[in-house]
Amino acid sequence: MFFTEPRIRNQLVYTAGDTVTYGQLANILEAVLELTFERVECSVPYLKRELTNDPENPTIAPYFAAGKGITRDVSVTSTGNRQQAINVVDVERRARINLR
Repeated sequence: MFFTEPRIRNQLVYTAGDTVTYGQLANILEAVLELTFERVECSVPYLKRELTNDPENPTIAPYFAAGKGITRDVSVTSTGNRQQAINVVDVERRARINLR
């Protein structure tokens, strides 16, 4: 982004990539790393309580406590990907490249 021409100044550039659940991410990491992870499911009410008790906790972001996650419509973001020549890879490929 820093070296893009023409320079991007004072504007948002939306990008798109995979949207995965924590369960899917655990599946991918288990496959790539050939490990098994302990999984603990936390309900939305539990996460909200935790966030109320510790609002500065970096491991419980407010958007997860709301049960929504973060996602953008690819039709909005793919223009940014193409116009800015931003290459994205899926989560599994990224894990295989960086974690093996």
